[in-house]
Amino acid sequence: MAVIALVISVPLLSPEKAQANSPENHPVRHFTGPVLVPAWVQRTAAQDRLHLLRQKRDLLMAAQPELADKIMAEYREKIAFYTEVLKADDFKDYHIEAEQVHIGSHSIYYTGRTFTHANMSRPKDPVNLVFYDQASRVNVEYQLFNSPLHAWDTDLCFDILNDPHWVGMKNNARDNYRWVRSRGYNIAGEHCSRGIRHHVRVFYHNTSDGHFGTWALGSAHREKVYYFNGSDFFGHTVLGWDDAERIVRDSLIASGRVLSHRSISCPARGKGEPRNTVQGVRHDGLCSEMRLRTYRSTFPDD
Repeated sequence: MAVIALVISVPLLSPEKAQANSPENHPVRHFTGPVLVPAWVQRTAAQDRLHLLRQKRDLLMAAQPELADKIMAEYREKIAFYTEVLKADDFKDYHIEAEQVHIGSHSIYYTGRTFTHANMSRPKDPVNLVFYDQASRVNVEYQLFNSPLHAWDTDLCFDILNDPHWVGMKNNARDNYRWVRSRGYNIAGEHCSRGIRHHVRVFYHNTSDGHFGTWALGSAHREKVYYFNGSDFFGHTVLGWDDAERIVRDSLIASGRVLSHRSISCPARGKGEPRNTVQGVRHDGLCSEMRLRTYRSTFPDD
């Protein structure tokens, strides 16, 4: 899938900053502490969920009219819950205790897990990819969509069938986290509705911190997806975190626009689960950190 776009490139980091951000100067620290979740994030997550449930219901009723009563019964209570939550509009800012990651001495901070739905206190998938320097949306998408190893595509198979997730991202320890909504991608030809799929959600900060450039995060997994899965008509089972992370990494490296990369440690334990296990699936506790350059051939080393 080709991308045609007018891009104003952010200059590459200066040699001094590039040296300051070389791998040996990227200390990685994990800690758990309070994170502010604004009311607007909770409201938007609930709106996403309600839209998704209604869309699932309508798609299924169109595809299986003979099961209309069963489908309506399955979704009625869930839709009613989020409808009432939004109608009450009783959203307030509150704090959650969250795993956090700090990279570098000047640095970037982010929540080590994704969050979704109205209850933002429940962590979901591990963040296992970090992109920096030239990690704008147009740059990351171009390299994913045009990778000679695995070409990727947006996951909008059924509009927003895949739940948007959120992560907290910030450039400064003193700031509150900026909550960023995901954009999803899967390997081209792998479908949202059935079979095995490699899926990655990317979170774009879209501003430069002056040290790490424009940065983004990714949460990748391999999953088995179902058109019908018991009483849940669209479902999935996570099969792996680490192999999907490596496939995203290798896809970007194959694009020829990864200036450097390394593995860093990252939080890898679900609540109440054994070490290095998330949602019952083994996690090696490593993430891929990649310094990207723009896809445009404007630099002397091209």
